[in-house]
Amino acid sequence: MLLKIKIVFISFFITIISCRNKKTVDAEAAVLFKKASEVFRKNYSNNDSLMYAINLLDSSIHLDARPKFYFTKYQISMLLKRYDLAINSTNGILAIDQNNFMALFLKGIALECSKEIDSAMSNYKLALKSLESTRFETPIFKEYQRIILYGLLKDTVNFNLARKQFKEEFNSNKEFTAYYENLINFNRADYIKSF
Repeated sequence: MLLKIKIVFISFFITIISCRNKKTVDAEAAVLFKKASEVFRKNYSNNDSLMYAINLLDSSIHLDARPKFYFTKYQISMLLKRYDLAINSTNGILAIDQNNFMALFLKGIALECSKEIDSAMSNYKLALKSLESTRFETPIFKEYQRIILYGLLKDTVNFNLARKQFKEEFNSNKEFTAYYENLINFNRADYIKSF
């Protein structure tokens, strides 16, 4: 009986210590992420600072692999034109959530920038499938993303049809003008370069 009590007590103690360590790890990861974000914001045109921010993010990810850490690393990697790191970042998110729309979409962009066109197209198709099950705050944004994907897939027929339906469905929406202007002026090459 005494042995059982000791085992229960030790298990309870280990659980408490684990929870405390988890909170410490989360806090450390958050501090590193905050520092990386500050470095990025203040030095976005300094490559050495950006690489330092990536190292901080890698340390954050090592402690706590949160999607926002990966997305920030992606953004910095794209700015540095380090497409290998950008692809690695999206793979980290996809390891957590294999149907993450934004990770699939951004991976396609990074693959295209690194001249892996077939792989990029495959990712755009996966992103289009993932779009169906992804919840967005507003339906207008979801449809906008669908049309952009048609543009990236060079699917002119669906792009033009979806753009027409977009106009009919959302022209009374207060955000319509900004979205529609982007769709009217959509240039695939410029869109890719914007990343």
